[in-house]
Amino acid sequence: MKLSYELIRKIHRQEKESVELIRIDEDFFDSLPEYIQEEKDKLQEMKNSLDDSVVRKLNNIKGMLEDIIYSREKKIINKAIMKTKNNEDDTKNMTLEEQKIYYKLVTVLQGYQKFAKGPFDGSEQEKQKIIKLKILQDVPKFIGTDMQEYGPFTKDEEIEIIDPIAKIFIKKGIAQNIV
Repeated sequence: MKLSYELIRKIHRQEKESVELIRIDEDFFDSLPEYIQEEKDKLQEMKNSLDDSVVRKLNNIKGMLEDIIYSREKKIINKAIMKTKNNEDDTKNMTLEEQKIYYKLVTVLQGYQKFAKGPFDGSEQEKQKIIKLKILQDVPKFIGTDMQEYGPFTKDEEIEIIDPIAKIFIKKGIAQNIV
């Protein structure tokens, strides 16, 4: 993505006016360092000039980018909170990096809610049966049925994991029971 002052202003304005995340290119944040360096180079070229417009422009860019990031952070946090309430994913217009943050927040919030609401739940929290398995193939990190993070696991590793996940691993041939 080729960034420009006008594009950043447009994104800034739209992000401030919209309740939802606006769509930005996946490489928006990756393109920033190059664009900022280009603007700094222009400033260096003009340092002997009396024109301070490049300095003002750089300061404006910095302020707009801080606003964009702050607005997007708030919206991502709100979406994560809503996910814990209604269990509906809404990652529309999030970059991949923002989606990672979103899912981590959801996991943390769900863990907190489980902890905080535990005494008021009214029912005994059921203890999950733990099964010992031998992993038959590499398994990447994942979120389990209990919304906890598991893995990554490597081939021939011996693990202890909750029964529902163990059953899935055995059924799919990913692991075998250790007796």
